[in-house]
Amino acid sequence: MKSISALLIILCAAAQCAPLKSPAIVEGLNIYPADGGVKVTAGKCKVDGKVVSVKETLLKVDPSESVFVRDEKISAPVSMPEGYGGGQRLRGPNGWDANARFSYDPGTLVLKKDGVGLKLGKDYNVSDEFGMIGLTETSSAKPRDFLSADYSFSLLRVDSVFVTPKGEVVLKKGDSHVSTPLPPKSSGISLRVANIFVNYRAKEVKAEDIYPVVEGADKCKTGTTKGLLPKTVEKLKTGEHMRIVFWGDSVTSGGNAYPGHCFAEAATAMLKAKYPNADMVMFNESYPASNTNHWMEPEKNPFPGTCDFELRVMSLKPDVVVMEFVNDSWFDTAMLDTRYKHIKERLTSIGCEWVICTPHFVYPPGMGDFDGKTDSRPYVKFLREFTSREHIALADNAARWEHLYLEGIPYITMLGNTINHPDNRGHRLFAEEIVKCFE
Repeated sequence: MKSISALLIILCAAAQCAPLKSPAIVEGLNIYPADGGVKVTAGKCKVDGKVVSVKETLLKVDPSESVFVRDEKISAPVSMPEGYGGGQRLRGPNGWDANARFSYDPGTLVLKKDGVGLKLGKDYNVSDEFGMIGLTETSSAKPRDFLSADYSFSLLRVDSVFVTPKGEVVLKKGDSHVSTPLPPKSSGISLRVANIFVNYRAKEVKAEDIYPVVEGADKCKTGTTKGLLPKTVEKLKTGEHMRIVFWGDSVTSGGNAYPGHCFAEAATAMLKAKYPNADMVMFNESYPASNTNHWMEPEKNPFPGTCDFELRVMSLKPDVVVMEFVNDSWFDTAMLDTRYKHIKERLTSIGCEWVICTPHFVYPPGMGDFDGKTDSRPYVKFLREFTSREHIALADNAARWEHLYLEGIPYITMLGNTINHPDNRGHRLFAEEIVKCFE
């Protein structure tokens, strides 16, 4: 399995020849790993409208930070801890609804019952990937017992390389976080030339950890379509009552966004600001872990939640449906073509318009053959072709995530649980692309 660093090597693999860099850099200012940090070569760049000369500079980058936990009280089930859902979670590496992948420091766990150490493999097992604990069938501990856990876990960090108006090269350290570290804020006049991704347990910078800042978000061009929601936009403009339904899985439900920041709420707020006369009612009809199998054929695909397209979507008589199903990414696209045509027929029968969202990036195992730059998932290609062929509005969120590497942002730091749920920033990307469709 490829690591996130290996997958994102495209970001700086060419550093020895023609590295990516901001158009504000006139010459030089190449950045390489060197001596416990990074070396910035001499050059010239524009800062605050003026060209300044920069001397070669060596910047020290601190190792990633670890946190030691002592005497955490925990009870564990009898299970083999596999994946992010098996066993009992250690609380330190908590990344929202799952432990952050690879945050737990392997080999550091000391588990005790009544002060007596338990034996790894004999009494319990631990997942190094997700920091999950499970008791064995022969363990001297029982699921009802309170155990004591000592261990350490690591944090992520994003540092930034700036050039000041005086031509000084400085490194600004970001705040560490278990899953979603933010780059440090700029002074506003200094030029951010690169971000440095400090991975879990990192002691030195590798080439693939250097993220040149090439473009701002405003330079991103996506395949989002406009002009395909004429009836809905007319109602928004005139103030005629209209209903919008957001339909999807855990991401639509708001996975890893703070209250009020999930893309359904954010997009609704943006539309109301864009169309102040709008008389709009929003419904969020979503369910975590669901896919269109569960919704379109609930009798064939039993599910714990109520996933019934006719009951929860059609009966609301929406003017427009905004659909997001990253969980459809693993289906055969020929089957999806048939299903999505059926969905179109049902929505068209009540005069409802439709917006389909391409999915965000998920953790590397879910991205298929991925170079860290171009989204090659068959589902994304299918959605772009299907919406073009069927004249359906497309909110091309995947293209927005493709652009993150040019913005110097390690995309993995925008997944709250490091697996599949965007943080507030990721939800806002969805909302911005969705709102573009309503023009």
